[in-house]
Amino acid sequence: MELTDELVRAAFAAACPQAMVREVAGLDLGYANRHWLFHTDEGPLLLKIPVRNTDPDHLRNLLAATRVAGELGIPVSKYPAFVPHFEPLGAPVLVQEFVPGTQAAQQWAQLPLPARQDTAATLGRWVGALHTRRGAELTNLIGGRRHESVAAQVDADLTEALTVLHDAGVDADLTKVRVRIERGVAEFGPVEPTLCHRDVYLDNVLLTDGAPSRLLDFEHARFSDQFAEFGKLRELVFDWYPETEAPFMAAYEELHPLDDAARHRIDVHIGLYNVVMCGYFCRWTPGLVPAYLDRISAWLAARS
Repeated sequence: MELTDELVRAAFAAACPQAMVREVAGLDLGYANRHWLFHTDEGPLLLKIPVRNTDPDHLRNLLAATRVAGELGIPVSKYPAFVPHFEPLGAPVLVQEFVPGTQAAQQWAQLPLPARQDTAATLGRWVGALHTRRGAELTNLIGGRRHESVAAQVDADLTEALTVLHDAGVDADLTKVRVRIERGVAEFGPVEPTLCHRDVYLDNVLLTDGAPSRLLDFEHARFSDQFAEFGKLRELVFDWYPETEAPFMAAYEELHPLDDAARHRIDVHIGLYNVVMCGYFCRWTPGLVPAYLDRISAWLAARS
């Protein structure tokens, strides 16, 4: 559906009927949602309309996870309004407070090295704090998408990704990586469900006056193996910005010291992440598939 100005304004009015709108501007802030900045008598507010996953529970999970993260002392955004189903769109809409700032990835090149290292350390403390919250089961924050075990969750993730790749005719033998990941998971031992953001990268870190001020977008958060967090961190933070790894890990290990078993779990989750993202981008951005096939091959080669 074309998101016309009239439709966007109607969606905002359904969520915030008392607000007086002075000005509206579209913003380019992400891939899975569309965003508009509304200047109102109640201050600047951000309208979020999902375009990929329109299940309202996806946003309910975001709200629940954000609330818990705030309770843990992590600076997060507030969400003053949520409409589970806006009929003209056939989708939910969400209104978020607008905090002036810049995505860390956009400002990174202009930051001096000490500021980059301080940002990485702050992010390590935020993720470490998030990982102090334990859960009873492997579910999302609203009790959905439950798995009996980490092995079952990994099996489901691998099956989904490999099915997408097979159906798309991706010419690669991925049997070895599945065997290697499953063998690695079998060595984990007991895993306590831990709250994970699962989308931590610099696009989701807001800087205000050059310092980190918000951790954003908890849509994918769930109780999982805490080291599942490190797949995305490895690719989109540590590999892209190598100066981040040491300060992040030093701050993280103040709360969660890592032994050999923990490092093994991190390594297995990095392999799993490569496969899952290969399947994801096969569906949404096929041009990125070769890059993830290369990452899978390199991960396997390093363990042969």
